[in-house]
Amino acid sequence: MFNGTCISVNTSIKDNKLTICPPLLAAGTKYKVVLHTGSVKDLAGNSLALVVKYFTTINPRPVYITSDNIINPTTDINRINAIVKALTDLGVTAVNWGLGPNTHVAVLQDSKVPKNALVVNIYGGACAGTIYEMGLNYYKNWAGSRKVFNVWIPPAVDITGLAWLPRAHDDNFSPASFTGLARPDLYLLNNGYRYIYSASADLNTIINSIYQQALTW
Repeated sequence: MFNGTCISVNTSIKDNKLTICPPLLAAGTKYKVVLHTGSVKDLAGNSLALVVKYFTTINPRPVYITSDNIINPTTDINRINAIVKALTDLGVTAVNWGLGPNTHVAVLQDSKVPKNALVVNIYGGACAGTIYEMGLNYYKNWAGSRKVFNVWIPPAVDITGLAWLPRAHDDNFSPASFTGLARPDLYLLNNGYRYIYSASADLNTIINSIYQQALTW
């Protein structure tokens, strides 16, 4: 129930467990759940008394999305815009911050990006130097209290479980001594970052992952 208006929900019972699934709920909103007397019975068949519970949905982080150059500008920008629209429809403030090879850094240096933002970077290649940079103090200082979520799609290699990610052929910013990164997935996780790899570049998978990060991280 919201502001005195009843909201239809889906219910199911499995293994003597009642599950109540409401539709998409507004963020930052207080709701009331009412189980009327007799509407639920215990295992012995006895009607349970009235139950009233309250809960408040959380406010998601605002999402700022960047993308590397992956296919072509039109396709890459359209991908970002499709994600922005879907997140907006879900009640999340979402912004197409920009396209380009250095936007993942520039977005963190933009004082207009809120300190509680979820910064999402979409890549078509896994660059060992870029991943390594994310663990360095200066990068973490740029990020501050913002969260950074990485999305990799083909032709990028999946870094999950990868023993060694060699230095990218176009890496012109890492020290000459840098040859690559061992277990890049664990390096990211151990430095407080999350990521997904979508082998099919499926937008629904990407959108749902970003949405969950905005809600729970």
